[in-house]
Amino acid sequence: MEKRIRITPSKPDFSLVNTLYPIGNGSLIVPKYNFTWESPRIRDIQNTNIHYIPRKIPEKTAIFARYNASDKTRVSVSFSLQGRNTWKQGYDDWVGNTYSEFFSGYYTGPQSGWRSIHGEMQLLDGIYPNPAHPEWQKTLNRTGNN
Repeated sequence: MEKRIRITPSKPDFSLVNTLYPIGNGSLIVPKYNFTWESPRIRDIQNTNIHYIPRKIPEKTAIFARYNASDKTRVSVSFSLQGRNTWKQGYDDWVGNTYSEFFSGYYTGPQSGWRSIHGEMQLLDGIYPNPAHPEWQKTLNRTGNN
């Protein structure tokens, strides 16, 4: 089974998907166990863009599984979530940034109850706008007035 939801704003405001700080600001898979947040760290700033040091944070969550199967049946469960921003920069360069979560686990035989499943959150993947740069200021002012 797969379900995808895509939200595209009619005008960019660069705050729809907070890929820099998704905790409390975006969709996440919860509850989270064995998860330790660290604030983003800048790798470098280049004119119009900021690059952060990418991070992968291990985590666990709980799922409820109820199904019948033989004792030898192995069932794979996986699910993910992604937040993404993209924009055209310069003449024809499409850039953006993402955060994502991915969980997977294997269970053997019939199940009925809560199970722990391992996952990972990946953060700071991509390019982030430098709002202090004059080009971004023009863009932000233009989109804020429309």
